[in-house]
Amino acid sequence: MTSREEMMELLRKYAPQIKTSFLFFVGEEISSKQMDNAIKAFASGVDRSSVIGLYDTTLFNSGKQGYLFTTEEVYYLETLEKPQKIRYADIEKMELFNTQKKDCNQGLAIYLHNGIKISWTSIYLQKPALLSFLNELLQRVKAAEKSVTPVLLTKEPKESKDSEQTAFVVPEKVVAESTVKAERTSTPIVEETFLQREAAKARDAVGTGAEEQVAQEEDYGRSVWDEVVDAVEKSPQEEVSAKISYNNSRFSSADIGGVAVGNRATVNKLFDEERFHARQGHGFAAERANDLYDRLAGHKVQLAGDGNEKNGADRIVDGVHIQSKYCATGSRCINECFKDGGKGEFRYAMKNGKPMQIEVPSDKYNAAVKAMEEKIKKGQVKGVSDPAEAKNIVRKGHFTYKQAKNIAKAGTIESLTYDSVKGVVSATSSFGVSAAITFATYVWNGDDFDTALKAATHSGLKVGGIAFATSVLASQLSKTGLNSLMAGGSEAIVAVMGPKASALLVNAFRGGANIYGAAAMKSAAKLLRGNAITAGATVLVMSSFDIANIFRNRISGKQLFKNLANTTSTVAGGTGGWMAGAAVGSAILPGIGTFVGGLLGSIGAGAVAGKVSEGILGAFIEDDAQEMVRVIESVFKNMAEEYLLNQEEAEKVVDKLGNKLTGDLLKDMFASSNRKNFARNLLTPIVEDVVAKRRAIQLPSEKQLVIGLKKVLEEIAEESEKE
Repeated sequence: MTSREEMMELLRKYAPQIKTSFLFFVGEEISSKQMDNAIKAFASGVDRSSVIGLYDTTLFNSGKQGYLFTTEEVYYLETLEKPQKIRYADIEKMELFNTQKKDCNQGLAIYLHNGIKISWTSIYLQKPALLSFLNELLQRVKAAEKSVTPVLLTKEPKESKDSEQTAFVVPEKVVAESTVKAERTSTPIVEETFLQREAAKARDAVGTGAEEQVAQEEDYGRSVWDEVVDAVEKSPQEEVSAKISYNNSRFSSADIGGVAVGNRATVNKLFDEERFHARQGHGFAAERANDLYDRLAGHKVQLAGDGNEKNGADRIVDGVHIQSKYCATGSRCINECFKDGGKGEFRYAMKNGKPMQIEVPSDKYNAAVKAMEEKIKKGQVKGVSDPAEAKNIVRKGHFTYKQAKNIAKAGTIESLTYDSVKGVVSATSSFGVSAAITFATYVWNGDDFDTALKAATHSGLKVGGIAFATSVLASQLSKTGLNSLMAGGSEAIVAVMGPKASALLVNAFRGGANIYGAAAMKSAAKLLRGNAITAGATVLVMSSFDIANIFRNRISGKQLFKNLANTTSTVAGGTGGWMAGAAVGSAILPGIGTFVGGLLGSIGAGAVAGKVSEGILGAFIEDDAQEMVRVIESVFKNMAEEYLLNQEEAEKVVDKLGNKLTGDLLKDMFASSNRKNFARNLLTPIVEDVVAKRRAIQLPSEKQLVIGLKKVLEEIAEESEKE
């Protein structure tokens, strides 16, 4: 039974104890499709002939996620993680943690010789059984390593006093073909050529007075030579190879989820602010601006005007009912509050009969108070006879009339300020969602609290920034009149959708009670316009760095096109996923179910849409990053020969390189004047770090090698005479 077969039997023994709800496939049980998918998804560069088993953690056993065990390492991909690999030879020790919990909820800490700690916490693994399997597997690996005779002996040879020894740092498996490029099974001409070249030296060195030295050392010298030739005989004549990979995922789940939450807030903002474009849009702008101001000041605020109750309050602040009136003059503000164009009774009274407060522009306040005093004197305010009460009825707004008008316009200081403050609110939600997803992912992956917190903060700031910029840009675009231009098209789409689909769309995005029928169709048209503007703004914001990079020569034009298309499909997929997920969530648990369903739907659909577009475009357009990786692979191939790297060392270099390869680094390489030099400068410290860990091997002296050559020459001569 081969070593691989023994390992497969060991895995068969433990597989039922390791797995939970998914299937374990050992040896030939792994289908070719599963193997192909696993290699593509998380086990790039694996030697198929070394695979002993696959624990497939996908729902339909596709092989795209799970744990692939080989004779030398384990490749794995867990939920929301990037592909990982652990070499058995790199493991120093392992231990369980959270042992008071169920087997599947415990953790397995794996400590590597280089000081790195890896934690396996997946609930799909029974950790105690896994630890037992790995311990037994490591024992077999170490036993197999001890049974292998090194190419060059490490024992100290017997030497004469005047002999010299030199310690060289060489690979554990010397690449003997670099010295003798021939197999012993080939014609003896090559071997004899080498031997004939050294024959004269051998005869000179072994003179009449050296026979005693020969007797003492010829056995050792002969054994050295035999092992060198044996190495050439047994070593595969294949060049060292290792596939260089890099993380080419442009958007993480945290990115997609956070952006979707921000977009939902922006779409609702545009939906709410479409009234800004009406003839008296500045009045609605003033109402929303004063509402925002009061909220930020810490007041308890409720928007009441959206219910369209006749003569009802627009806002309720700290229990006070308020009606906003922003007109060009103070008297007009007050006249708007009375029937018959200002000649009749006061219209805005609470249920207890007391008048509501009338909020007017701050610069029209004094005139409005005087106008109200006159109305009270005339008996037009029921229950109020003292003109001094005008100051209690008229409320000074936080903004002037001109400021309110400017808030409803695009490009003004007031408009940008208002949209920026609202954008911060949207960004806060995006920050929270993105940071939460990132933090949870890092903790599940076994990272410590500080590392997870740092990554979560970075992700939150990034996605929050996108949400902020998108909110401001989309709001400004809407105020330019773009929203109105899209009215005809959106209404035509809604007419085709019908009332049911329209209600599904509206209720997935907006808060409050669900609406149906004609009201839903009217709102759906507005939401479609808001979605289109928001999606366009999101793509523009998320692609801004790509646009900047093309001017800095860090990406090509084809890469810009590909990135724009990928971003567009991801955003569109996330939007569609939110609607579908929110609809399902609403059916299960309205409110919280709507939000959770929308969030999960956006993450799933956005990721799928991004991958699909990447796959389609990838068939026609090569990434700049792939081109740079090819250059790195070419340089690495040459360096592997220069440094005599063996397969294990090459893979270690590639693993370390993979941790360094980022989009920014590859863009810097693309922009460099000499990409091969860039690649060599990148690889050199990594290669030298790996080579520095080679163990020093004591080489035999020149005399000892010569004695061995003499013996071989004599045998060849004897064989030739017999022939």
